[in-house]
Amino acid sequence: MELSFSPDLNAYWCYAIVIVVGAFTAWRQMASRLGARTWRAMQTFDGWALFLAYIAVPLALFWFLDRTGAIFDTSLFAALVVAVAYDRILAGGLKSIPISGGVTSGFWTPFVAWTDRVNASLLGQMRRRDDRLVDDIIATVIKASEPLEKFRDLARLRARDLATLDAKIKGIVDQSANLGEELTRERIARTCYMEVADTPDFHRALRDRGLLSRFRYVADVLDVRSRVVFAAGLLMIAGGLTFGIFHILNPATSADYALWRVQKRHISAADLARSRAYLARHLSTCGPGAVGYCEALVRALAWPDTPVDRVDTILSLLLEVRTGLPRGNEALARVLVPALRAPVDARIRVRDALVFVLDESLAGRSDAARFAKSREARAAWNPHEDGATTAVEREVREWTETWRALSQPAQADASPPRQESP
Repeated sequence: MELSFSPDLNAYWCYAIVIVVGAFTAWRQMASRLGARTWRAMQTFDGWALFLAYIAVPLALFWFLDRTGAIFDTSLFAALVVAVAYDRILAGGLKSIPISGGVTSGFWTPFVAWTDRVNASLLGQMRRRDDRLVDDIIATVIKASEPLEKFRDLARLRARDLATLDAKIKGIVDQSANLGEELTRERIARTCYMEVADTPDFHRALRDRGLLSRFRYVADVLDVRSRVVFAAGLLMIAGGLTFGIFHILNPATSADYALWRVQKRHISAADLARSRAYLARHLSTCGPGAVGYCEALVRALAWPDTPVDRVDTILSLLLEVRTGLPRGNEALARVLVPALRAPVDARIRVRDALVFVLDESLAGRSDAARFAKSREARAAWNPHEDGATTAVEREVREWTETWRALSQPAQADASPPRQESP
């Protein structure tokens, strides 16, 4: 998807945006299926499972699209599009972000079937909960004559068709001899309830007449309990997200993040430059810990699919921070020598970097002449023409010997380092 005009942010901000916007999209998805019962669904395990699944899908899709090169995970607009329209993307309805049909058939279709089953289960649970509320109201009303009279008077006051309601009540009373007193009272109460339950503020009127407790009215009719549970869950999610962001912003963690970004294969130019700059600042000041970062960077050189321009970026970064390493050039060289085993294009650049560092280390040494032959042999090695495994191992050994000799104090009369014939 062409989103070159999009602001380029750190990836963790984009993932946070997918989570936050995805939460609103998840609520919209649930509300479209559950309606007014959505709040109540958040008191159940299935409700939270569905809500979190609706958030996890765009999050996983965002990662997958970045992994396959369809988008950059640092694109603000890509994060917003995925968070809002992930269902259309997975269904193949958003042509600007193509996705493999295997993903649709292998994941999206079963996922939709699962959400259908969960939504149906939640609707059943909510109906049973509504029924329990009605049963509690009826049980309260039929305990004595006075509550039933209040309830019947309220129903007659609110009935849209009073004559019909009176006729239904009269029919129940006429059968009282067969039904018995208790069943007669319950049928009258249920008839009154069903006739006027959908009138405005009916449950509030029940509360005002003492036929519904204030707690049940607030908790179950206004769904305050559901809202409190949902708010508590959101606070936990927000707390975890905030903790994660602050953890990433810690200097050491930020350096690990920048290292990952520099090693990452699919990355925008802006993100690469930003991560490289941060890593250079950190490695120039972190002392002995910088060696571990350098070793991790060098390992990336050996990956077979590391592009040449990324090799140049990593090597330029290593050369830039070498003065901040303990023992400077020597430490960098010891880290770089094993990278001669990298693919041939990277191997040539590693050789050139090692020669550059060697020249800099020899400058000003009184015994520089004893290393001249070794230096010429190392610089003359052509990995394209002499790239056999044995030749590579020979160069690794010779470079190791050279830097071992260089680590010793300058000795003008010392014998030159051993040279092995090709």
